[in-house]
Amino acid sequence: MTPNLETLNLEGCNDFVELHMLVECPKLNYLSLNGSKVSNVNLGMTPRIETLNLQGCDDFVELHMPTECPNLKFLWLNVSNMSNIDFGLAPHIEMLYLEGRNDFVELHIIEALKHLHHLQSLTLSFKKIKHLPDSICLLKHLKFLELKSCWCLEQLPKDLDRLDCLETLDLTDCIFLQDIPNNICKIKGLTRLCLSYCILVENLPEELGRSECLRTLNIEGAGISRLPQSIYQLKGLRIVGSRWRLESYGFTSLEKVSGWLLASYGFTSLEEVSGSTGYSVVLP
Repeated sequence: MTPNLETLNLEGCNDFVELHMLVECPKLNYLSLNGSKVSNVNLGMTPRIETLNLQGCDDFVELHMPTECPNLKFLWLNVSNMSNIDFGLAPHIEMLYLEGRNDFVELHIIEALKHLHHLQSLTLSFKKIKHLPDSICLLKHLKFLELKSCWCLEQLPKDLDRLDCLETLDLTDCIFLQDIPNNICKIKGLTRLCLSYCILVENLPEELGRSECLRTLNIEGAGISRLPQSIYQLKGLRIVGSRWRLESYGFTSLEKVSGWLLASYGFTSLEEVSGSTGYSVVLP
């Protein structure tokens, strides 16, 4: 590869097996191997890398960082077959997406997140993990936390309210999650809460009305049979859900929501809701 290369996008090259770098690529700042069969990447050859996308790389085993990667800020990673990763060598990561199917490995890697003092956005899509370690609550600058499709997740960390900067909490498809802790009401800056298809969540915290910044609540497909009385204090709150569920709460003035708006109200991608229509209501 040319030493002047700045961007390398091999996304969709599903049969691509090996990224063999014979010489250092000192200017490469963007690398995407999304969906490939690559098993390892040596970041020692890309000292200025800022964005690395290894999402969907099911055969990935090792992210080799022989020295610190001070410029790495955006990382997508499949950790199913990884045994270890030292986030201390990438201390300036701001956005991190982790997916996997090995609960032992996942817990070990989540514990390592405490080194990421600049992390603002974290997505975990772990199919088998049942509990999150309390250390995740040490991420003081975290604004966006998505636990999408953590199917086996049964409970959230007890100290979730320590995430002082949290603005968005997305729990889409956490189908074994049973309740939302009351201390979520203490997160003063929370603006968006998505509980879509959390089918075992039957109740919202009674003091949810204390979340004065809350602007969007997505309960599409959740098991919530009643809304807490305090929620009606949140003037301008948009509640997204199915028509029959919203009508069961006593709402009559419902607004149809198109696919692209559904995406902004709590679905990860527009592709998931393309052509669909939901409903919402705004509290007066």
